[in-house]
Parts: sequence; C-alpha cells; structure tokens
Amino acid sequence: AIPRRELAVVQYSSIALILVSMLILVIKIPPKLYFQLWGYGSKWIVPQTKHYSWLKAADVTGVGLDNVVSCPVDEDYRLDADALEKIILDFAKDHTPILGVVAVVGSTEEGAIDPVQKVVALRDKLYNEQGIYFYLHIDAAYGSYARSMYLDEDNNFMPYDQLESVWKKYGVFQGDGEHVSKYVYDVYKAFPEAESITVDPHKMGYVPYAAGGIAIREKRMRDVIGYFPVYVYDKRSGAPATLTPYILEGSKAGATAAAVWTAHRVLPLNVSGYGKLIGRSIEAAQRFYNFLKGLSFNINGTEVEVNPLTDPDFNMVDWTFNIKGNKDLAKMNDLNLKFYQKASFVGGPVYNNDFITSHTDFATDGYGDSPVPYIESLGFSADDYHKETKVGILRACVLTPFLYDEDNFAAYAPKIKSAMEEKLTQILD
Repeated sequence: AIPRRELAVVQYSSIALILVSMLILVIKIPPKLYFQLWGYGSKWIVPQTKHYSWLKAADVTGVGLDNVVSCPVDEDYRLDADALEKIILDFAKDHTPILGVVAVVGSTEEGAIDPVQKVVALRDKLYNEQGIYFYLHIDAAYGSYARSMYLDEDNNFMPYDQLESVWKKYGVFQGDGEHVSKYVYDVYKAFPEAESITVDPHKMGYVPYAAGGIAIREKRMRDVIGYFPVYVYDKRSGAPATLTPYILEGSKAGATAAAVWTAHRVLPLNVSGYGKLIGRSIEAAQRFYNFLKGLSFNINGTEVEVNPLTDPDFNMVDWTFNIKGNKDLAKMNDLNLKFYQKASFVGGPVYNNDFITSHTDFATDGYGDSPVPYIESLGFSADDYHKETKVGILRACVLTPFLYDEDNFAAYAPKIKSAMEEKLTQILD
C-alpha cells in the first residue's frame, strides 16, 4: 500500500486539480495562465526516449508541455540516474512540485531498459535524507511481458543464479553464455516498487490491437479518477467493480479483454509460457545484432559498412549503413532514408519485399547529445551532429521466436544479406 505520506499527496493533488478545473471552467481563466499565477507548475519527468504519447497526455490533461521535463539518457539510451537526481534537487530547491517520474522498460526506438532499480534507490535516498518523495511510473508497454522470463511456474521471482538452469530446462535459449545481464534482471526485480506500470498486450503479448493496460499498486488510487453514473451503477448492489468508471473511454467492448485472457491461459505468464516465447525473440535479436557486426557490402566498387547502435537490452536492433570513408553526416542520413524507402511500404506492396524494416531519427531537440558517442564512433563529430540536427537510424523489432535457432538463422542470414545488398545496389547505381 502507499504510505500515508504519499497517499496524502495524491489526495491533496486531486482536490487541487478539481478546484483548478472549476475555476478554469466557471471563471474562464486560461489553464496555462492560471497555473502560472497560482504557481502550480508541477513537473512530470520523462527520459529523452519517452513515447510521444506522454506529450499528448500532458496536452489532454492540461498539465501542459512546459511542465514535461526530459531527463538525459546515456550512450546506451538508458535514463541517466545522476542527471535525474540533479533535476529533482533543483526542483526541490525552488519548491517546485514533482507530479512523477517515468522510467521506460523497452523504449520505442531502441528497446532500451532504464535503470528502475537506481531510480528506486534514489527515491529512498532522497526521502530518508531530505523528505523528498516522487510517484514512479514504469512505462513498460513494450517490455513488460519479459518479466515472465524470471517467474517460475508458481509465479515466484527466481534468484539470478538459478536462471540459466531453469531456462535450460524449459528451452528458453539455445546458445550458451549470458543472455540477460544482471542489470536487466535487477530492473525487472524492482517492478513492485513502482506505483503504476504500463502493460500493452498488443505488443509483446502478441494480442491484436487494441489491448492496452495499466497495473496500479494501490487500488484506492482508482477512486481519485472514478465516475459512477447512477443509471448504470448502484453502489448498494455490491456488484463487482468494472473498468468503465476508471477510464476516459467509459464503456467499451469486452472482446479485447477476452482475447488477452485467452492468450494468458494458453501461454502462462511465467517461464513455461510467455517467458519461453519472449526469451527466444531476445536470442533471435542477439543473433541479428551479431550478424550485423562487421558486415559490409561491395556495391560496384563502393564499400558500405553496417554499424549496429548498441548491444540490445531487449529484442530491438538499430543500425546504420555508411559508405566507408564518408565524413558527410547528411549523406549518410540520405543513404539510410533511401534504404528505408526501399525496405518498407513506401517502396511498394510489402508482400513483394524480401526485407522490411522501419526508420527513425535521433534529433537534437529530443535526444540532446546522447547520440554523439555513436556518431563519433562512425568518424563524425559533435559539430556535424549539431549542424545536421539529427542522425537517421534503421530499426528492427525481432518478434519472431523461430530465428533463435542457430540452424534457422544460418538459413535466413544469406537471404537477409542478399536483400540488403539488392536494395543498396538500387540506391547507389
């Protein structure tokens, strides 16, 4: 349960928001002006790798984009816990309230996993030393289901030193070696310390759209946002709670929920079910990452190098193509954009395409200087990045569990290489 100190903050904040809403609606004061006059300006801290919907939510709820603060990420695109501490202490010094902090587990563009355990440790430290506490939300829309890998058949979180033997028993991974780092393990172990967690079955739950969800640790928080129309609900009846009073949509069909329920019965949320499925997709991504390392193409005398971004935390692999010796970042960006156009729906019907991928930009206005170490590893400078304002990245979510098998991957690897070479030839000819 939420300790009384935090519950009081939640209750006070909700009352304050109701009063603000009444004044905005009745007196017609512009919301942003009212917050500025009252000094409300509470901040919502998100990493630079946040999903765009956090900005949309700030707009919809009236929090305002000015009150969404981006925390820098490191060269592995994980939230920088030291930078987070500085941001929080600066706000505390100015008596600026903090609505909450978001840590991402499975970022949209890199599959990166933020150090949740460090954020929890920081919160404990700040509370014990200075009485500073903040709401912690884990945006694990993409990465949440991977926690199944760490749960035994009785749904107990397993000790780290037992994982390899259990995974071997269930055939989660095929190859030897460390498939998941202690760092990632500690992230998932820290999940219960968060106040709420985003879980999207329509991602790694392999359930069709639109199956989204949020897990809330303290049930009483629902009452802050609940609405019970009398023509639908009679509280005296003792009927079981439903989802309708607590979501913006209100009433909604139950087919999606039934699909999720069925999927969870077919594949249990532990190592014997989803853990096995997702573990194999992670190993497939690791095989794809290792395949890309050192890969190059000779296109009519022009050598094109492949440069993976980072060793994947999860099952997403990012990379770029660059002509060997090229020192023009704009030229590299153009090459990768053209490759994406050849390897996506942009280039025509996807059923005629042997290799399909996606594309994104790491831009200065969203990512700051976090891409600089990668850019410098390619022979460019920070000035090149600031001048171009972005670096284009190719991106693949390795969702299939079948490429975890060494023989299967060996059979597909030449076909992947041939498809890449064909597209590069079309671009460079």
